[in-house]
Amino acid sequence: MHLESSLEKEWYYRWFQPDVVVGVGFWGHIPNLVLHPQKFGMKAVPWLVADGYIAEHRDVLNALPLILVTSNWVKEVYVRDGIKGDNIVVLPVVVTRTATRRTAAMTLRSRRSVRVWEYPRTS
Repeated sequence: MHLESSLEKEWYYRWFQPDVVVGVGFWGHIPNLVLHPQKFGMKAVPWLVADGYIAEHRDVLNALPLILVTSNWVKEVYVRDGIKGDNIVVLPVVVTRTATRRTAAMTLRSRRSVRVWEYPRTS
């Protein structure tokens, strides 16, 4: 789907009714990755890279229960720039064929038996 297509994203929210919306980008995409899904009652989990100093959206990011980042270095950058490290989890980008197969198998098994991470419930 297109990052800035509000209408398309709204359609996907209604059609799939996801438990969580995962958006991939950098902190400058927060309006599209986090704020837009939240506007429609979706739980947003951004998967972010680092792109310079995080000048905006600190409050939004610190309010999220989970932020995925691509490396320990990216996590260090976010913490350095004022984002709480407690809610940041490193999820590396997989590039090798063997790792991709292993990750896919682990994902399939985790869906059947164990949840790796559960989004915190709100009362």
